[in-house]
Amino acid sequence: MMINKKLVFLVGFSLLSVLLVSATSVNNDVGDNGSNVSLNVEFKGDKMFDLLSVLSSTQNEVVVTRTIQAAVNAASPGDTVIIPNGNYKGEGNKNINVNKNLTIMGSGDVVIDAEGAGRIFDITGKCNVNVTGLKIQNTNIQNTNTHIVNDGGAINYNTGSGGSVSNSTFTNTSSSGGGGAVYFGSGGSVTGSTFINTSVSDYGAGGA
Repeated sequence: MMINKKLVFLVGFSLLSVLLVSATSVNNDVGDNGSNVSLNVEFKGDKMFDLLSVLSSTQNEVVVTRTIQAAVNAASPGDTVIIPNGNYKGEGNKNINVNKNLTIMGSGDVVIDAEGAGRIFDITGKCNVNVTGLKIQNTNIQNTNTHIVNDGGAINYNTGSGGSVSNSTFTNTSSSGGGGAVYFGSGGSVTGSTFINTSVSDYGAGGA
């Protein structure tokens, strides 16, 4: 996707002004050199953060500004989602649905923590997703009704989807299906990655 950054900025600024910004005060301080006007604003609504993901993007790249899910939603097929250095947890940073062709890349020391409940990425649809440069920890997929949703303690590539996982670390990840950390429903590859304390509690077919 080719993004005209000037056009995006103008559209984004207009949307912020009309839909998402509430002006709280305007101060007009007159000094010796003339007038200095300052505007204090309050941003409201989650849509602002989706828009900021777009405004923080360059051609084919979308940078996470709030949650990983928001950046994935803002990206177009074929884009790269950049996750900056930091620790990510909570709503929007686990059980992330990805249903388009993307590369998801960590920049720096990126730790994503599911806090013992859920997985990080659920790859759905017939898409190709490449994940690289992440540290994923404390994921857990247990006690659901079918093996399909049990698969992939940290990353589950559903049937019809594929891709690759590289240069990543998985710690304390588990599932009651296939792949304590990563499961490929239709083929994929894992390279240059480390697995620490990953486990399966059921049939454990396929995956890593």
